[in-house]
Amino acid sequence: MEWNKDKFKVNEDLMDIVEEFPHDKVGITFNSDDYKKEIDYFELFFTPKVYETIISESNRYFEEKYIKPQTKYGTGTWQYQYLRKKIDLADFKSYLAVLLGMSIIELPQKRCYWSKDPKIKQEYIASIMPRLRFEMITAALHLKEDVGEMQNNLTKITPFISLLSESFTKNYIMSQNIAIDESMIAFKGRSEYRFYMPMKPVKFGFKLHCLCESDTGYCYNYILDVGKKNIKKLFQAEEKEEEVPKDYINYIVETLMESLPFSGYNLFLDSWYNSVEIAKRLAYKGFTVTGTIKSNASNLPKTAMKINLKLGEKEIRSSDL
Repeated sequence: MEWNKDKFKVNEDLMDIVEEFPHDKVGITFNSDDYKKEIDYFELFFTPKVYETIISESNRYFEEKYIKPQTKYGTGTWQYQYLRKKIDLADFKSYLAVLLGMSIIELPQKRCYWSKDPKIKQEYIASIMPRLRFEMITAALHLKEDVGEMQNNLTKITPFISLLSESFTKNYIMSQNIAIDESMIAFKGRSEYRFYMPMKPVKFGFKLHCLCESDTGYCYNYILDVGKKNIKKLFQAEEKEEEVPKDYINYIVETLMESLPFSGYNLFLDSWYNSVEIAKRLAYKGFTVTGTIKSNASNLPKTAMKINLKLGEKEIRSSDL
């Protein structure tokens, strides 16, 4: 790639695409007048299909593991008594309400919410659902049946992740300025997909790569980071036929950008995602890229990277695609 210092070149075709961005089509894709309560907005994302998947799979899983093997749990056990009644939609919504309540008021153990000690017991949570019923649904919770020799733990959660991401992209169209960055979901249990990031506010947990709108921070799409060594497992879980990509970071960026409804977006990246190669690829698809970049990144003009600029000074390089 040749870099030009004397004359700044602009890709006219790309600029035309950016200028023709359909600003009138951005925003929510539903009629907000039809949604009056918080639960209405929640269920825009947690759709009937999501409810149906979790409930049917949980009932199937518990039937096979706890009800059928009568040698392990007889008719007198709480597992049998409380799970003989299958989980329905009302049950599962009550279960979610209990989980949300627990996230607001934290106690040392889950059983404390139903404690006989009035100083500890949380009356509101206890009134929603009996403790044994809550423990039953927790034991039954499942997202996908275990099938096939190629089964791995990513296969169990991939359908659920896909259902949620479809709702994120369906309900909103982002404005022109967008960004990709990392987000952490706190988790301190055992998992080969758990990350430790000492510089982040949440240091232990699952890492997501999120495509977001710059103005609002709305998360339009996301990818669970499984690490380079597990990317093959992810492709197996998603039943993808293409070859595993060699450049993991470029794969993340391009996959997220493919979910956009049209071209003309201005993408902002930090130095972890940004490179000359990804900017070039996205330019061919009608996107501009702005961001910081590592000084040792490939295809950069080495002479420009060694310059020490003072406040207010600039150094420009341009090249053909």
